[in-house]
Order: sequence, then C-alpha cells, then structure tokens
Amino acid sequence: MFVRHVVALGNPEHDRWIGDAIRPARDAEIPGDILELVIDRALNSADPVPGAAPIITSTNRDDDEDDYPLIDPFTDGMNRARGSLVLALADLLLHDADGSRTGVVARHLHQFARDPSPSVRACVARLISTTLRHAEADAVQAYPLAAAGQDETLATQPFEELTVFIAHRDLDAVVTVADRMLGSGHERVRRGGGRIAAYLGLEHERPDLLERVVSSPDPATRRGAARVCAQRPAEAAVEIQRLLRDDHPKVRQAAAEVTAALRGEALRPHSELVLEVIESPAFETAVPQLLITLEQAPDRVDDLILAAARRFVSAHLRELGDMRTAAAAEARELSTLVIRAHAQATGEQARSEALNLIDDLLRVGAYGVEKRS
Repeated sequence: MFVRHVVALGNPEHDRWIGDAIRPARDAEIPGDILELVIDRALNSADPVPGAAPIITSTNRDDDEDDYPLIDPFTDGMNRARGSLVLALADLLLHDADGSRTGVVARHLHQFARDPSPSVRACVARLISTTLRHAEADAVQAYPLAAAGQDETLATQPFEELTVFIAHRDLDAVVTVADRMLGSGHERVRRGGGRIAAYLGLEHERPDLLERVVSSPDPATRRGAARVCAQRPAEAAVEIQRLLRDDHPKVRQAAAEVTAALRGEALRPHSELVLEVIESPAFETAVPQLLITLEQAPDRVDDLILAAARRFVSAHLRELGDMRTAAAAEARELSTLVIRAHAQATGEQARSEALNLIDDLLRVGAYGVEKRS
C-alpha cells in the first residue's frame, strides 16, 4: 500500500528510495503490481538525466592501487534513482526461490541493458548476474547489449563479475568485450581488460590471450594481468617470473602479490618462483609479505630464508639499527627467520651462513636481534 501510494504521487524525488521500502520484504511474497511498479520506475525514472555529471563523494584516499576506485560509474549509479532501483530488483532476484520474480524482470532485461547512462548500466550488470539462475538465456543475450557503447563501465566490479559468469556460457562474447577493453583510451579499462584476458587465458585454456596481455606494450594491461597471475602461482609461475622483472614498477608490484597468495602453502613446490621474487627487482616491494609467508610456511624453507636474508642484509645492513628506517622495522622478523633457518639447515655451510647473518645483525644493533639470538 505504501509503495503504491508513493508512486502514485508522481514525485521524481521519491523514486530513489522506493527500493529501500521494498527490501525488508524481499523474503516475503511481492505482489505482482508492486514488482511492475518498481520495474517501471527503474526503467523510466528521470535520474540520471543524459550527460549528468557523476555524483562525487569527497575523499582524500588515493585508490590507484585498487582494482575498483571509490568513485566509479557503479558507485555513482547506486546513488541515482534508476541505478538504486535496478539494484533493488537485483536484491529481490537473489531471494527469488522459484524464479517467478526473475521471469517478470527478464522480460524487460534488454531494455535495462540499453539504459543510456553508463552509471546505471554498471548496476544493470549486477541485475543480469542475478537472472542467470532462473533465466540464463535472457542473461546471456543481454550481456553484449549492456557492454555495447560502454567503456569505463566495463571495468567496474559488477561488470567484471558478470563477464566471468558469462565466460562459462559464451566465451566468444566475453573475448569480444575483453578486446574492446584492451583497446580503450582509459587506463583503468585497459587494466581491467588485462585482468579479464589473463583470467580467460588461465581458466579457459586460452594461452594466446594470456600471452597477449603479459607481453603487451601497455603497462596498464600488464599490470592487470600481473594481478590475476599473482593469485594463481601454480598455473602462472612462468608469467609471474616475467612480470617480476617488468620495466614498470607498478607491474612488478602487482606480480609481487604472489608472496601473499602463497601464504600458508608449502613453499618447496614453489621454490623456484620464490627465489625469483628474492632475486628480482620486485624484492623490495615484496619484503613485508614475503617475510610473513616464509614465517608461516609449513615445510622446510631454510634455503629460501637464507636467500631472502642475504639479499636484504646486503642492501640494508647500515639501516637495520636505525629505527627511523623501514628496514629496521623488518629486522625483528628477519632475525627470527634466520634462527629458524639455522635450526632447519642440514648442512654445515647453511648453518654457518645463518650464524654469519646473525652476527651481521648483532654488529649493527638490528632491532630485536639480541632477544632472539
């Protein structure tokens, strides 16, 4: 009754909040006319108007390191009337036990996919994803329509998630979208294209796509690919090793995330890759996560610990006793690891090297070493 009354008032400023009014009832039966009212407002509300500037939320955060920025088409869309209503519909479909709601919404899916606003189109990607369970064919057909004429929208989280889902159903359509992303004039979109193409290469056995992005002349593309490869070290070890020696620091930094991805894993099967991290230009970036990963390794890793300690001490020996430096902050963890390496080592040479490293740390007064040794 309340939703019917609000919609009947015809005040465009009310549209954005209709979705919030129906969300509490998402697990209950939604009358058919109420669902149709929400669909109508999601398709026809005036906000955003064509060419509307994005809603900007004040922030001092530099989100260049994130795959998805704090302010992007999706975050703008969720704060618009049509976008918020589309997301409310997606929420209803997530709680659609028998497919009845999905059947109603699916009839309008092509209209939603053609929304003129990039911000709303990013929200529509979430809606299409929720229709896959009960209306897969409609969702697959709507995907290329939602991607058409878009650019920055393609690199939003809902659209990339939808792209991954669709890849299992229509790989050619997804490859076409990835190609467009890789040719975009926007760096973030090319980075997203690098993520998508690398994922397709690894998940769907398309080595041509993986090679294309790993060897791309565009740093943004390689950076996106490195981010995905780093999360799959068992499948992409060769590519990660290449990217660790990339000439662009952001690409090396993304590839170095492999050290966190290996957390808690036995490192012996990945020893060649870990040694490459230690010997590569990405080592300094990798150090904090690498030390934690070495500390949590469940297997014997004395040779890896000694290699990391040797590289670190040779580069930072004079800084280890100066608490003003970042290197000194790592000394406590490093000394613990070297002592562990001494205990694990089976050869006299390795044990001797561990003792020599501890002597070096003691000599410069490295923080925490005296308590450990």
